Amino acid sequence: MSIERAIERAYSVSNHRGWPRVYWALDLHGTCLKSNYSTKAYEWLTPDCLPVLKALSELPETNFIIWSSLHQADKEGVAAFFAEAGIKIVGINTNPLEASTETGCFDEKFYLSLIVDDKAGFDPSSWPEVLAQVLEYRTRFPLPLEGKPEPEPAELAAAC
Repeated sequence: MSIERAIERAYSVSNHRGWPRVYWALDLHGTCLKSNYSTKAYEWLTPDCLPVLKALSELPETNFIIWSSLHQADKEGVAAFFAEAGIKIVGINTNPLEASTETGCFDEKFYLSLIVDDKAGFDPSSWPEVLAQVLEYRTRFPLPLEGKPEPEPAELAAAC
């Protein structure tokens, strides 16, 4: 499944079910960050990654979950790196916003809407297209607002 199809499906399903959130499972190395095989040394993979993640983070429905094989000692540093860049993260390898239900147990596999991972076929050069696709599909499949005000389209365009 292409990232565009995954984005379309995430928004379509959330719209159909009346859910106000889209959960992004974000791999780090080879997707968002350079693979440097060093702890506590974080660098964005492409120049487009940071502004796109920041713009997406401003959308009221966006909930980023770091999905990575980080050691416990690195989790705090990665969370701080993203926070300093203005990107909100709701969890690392967990989704604290969704509990298990009668039909789904999220104890071992957290609930997510889409996966962004180079090993799942994501091409890091497509970050600009990701933002364009999200802006298209959130218009086609509007979600109910929850708490955060809607950013102005000009603000999103200026972020990239």
